[in-house]
Amino acid sequence: MAEKKILTKESLAKLQEELDDLLVNKRKEIAGKIKEAREQGDLSENAEYDAAKDEQRDIEARIEEIQELIKNSDVLDERKIDFNKIHVGCTAKVRDQATRKEITFQIVVGTEVNSRERKISYESPIGSALMDKEVGDVVEINTPAGKIRYKIVSIENPSSAGQVKKSSAKSAKTEKTEKQAAAKTETKRTAEPKKETKKVKEEKAKPEKKAAVKEEKPAPEKIAEVKEEKAEPAKKAAKAKKSTTAKAILITRASASKAEATKKATAAKKLAKK
Repeated sequence: MAEKKILTKESLAKLQEELDDLLVNKRKEIAGKIKEAREQGDLSENAEYDAAKDEQRDIEARIEEIQELIKNSDVLDERKIDFNKIHVGCTAKVRDQATRKEITFQIVVGTEVNSRERKISYESPIGSALMDKEVGDVVEINTPAGKIRYKIVSIENPSSAGQVKKSSAKSAKTEKTEKQAAAKTETKRTAEPKKETKKVKEEKAKPEKKAAVKEEKPAPEKIAEVKEEKAEPAKKAAKAKKSTTAKAILITRASASKAEATKKATAAKKLAKK
């Protein structure tokens, strides 16, 4: 029993479309060519008849090939695909470990192989070596030219909706570890600027404080003016006190003069009476 092949939904649809065209259109066309060639007479030297018969054999062989392929193939179930690994339908970018050159391969079924477009079969030496590998894995492939070592750089997976899904760059475990490391690095990176900012602010604040102190320190003229303002009330009080004292002295003197005059007048009256 032949080993089951793998077909994608797209490749199966293309094969079915080609088979329908061969059965319905190509068979009819070639039958018409053969009929026209027969009508020309002698078939032993009829090149057109020979060409038409060759084409008919090719068509029938292709019909049989497609029917056999469809019969002995399984359609790829995208629900069971691990998009972190290389599989049929994906595009893988690899780096040659010797030349460091990067090459892109699309892994396809046998009917879609195209060397110019770097579409390789999953059953080919390179394709089979890459199957089920993840980003970061290194594969070693034996070729007629010698061993080749490829490191898988990236994987792209077409979804059933025709969109492209990029696989995780690492396995789940590796990705988790790298995320944790990245988070720690980010936390550290975020914390360092804060410390630096605080330090810078303190350094910037020092000149400002000094300047404020310097500005607050009064000039000599200002000191003298303040002292003079403070001394002014005392001067006024002293002057008022002096003025009051002088008035009191004058009043006392006036009282004494008046008393003396009174005394003299009394003495004069006494003397006159005698």
